Amino acid sequence: MHITLRTATLQDFDFAFEAKRHALGPHVRVRWTWDEVFQLGIHSKRWIERPWFIIQAAGSQIGTLAVAEHADHIRFGSQ
Repeated sequence: MHITLRTATLQDFDFAFEAKRHALGPHVRVRWTWDEVFQLGIHSKRWIERPWFIIQAAGSQIGTLAVAEHADHIRFGSQ
């Protein structure tokens, strides 16, 4: 399987939130609850703060990745 990254655009916001809901939602629900408004607010804030990429395989979107470069480290994350 060939995996590629492309820079996310504003049109990818909803896909990224859905990816978060599917990947992290079950874990959040076990520990707390999934508050849609709260989670969307966090997602919106982080979407603006970090450079986002869309992970693709065979031309299909399969996930997201945020990469933030700092002077002394690089932070990788999905959120």
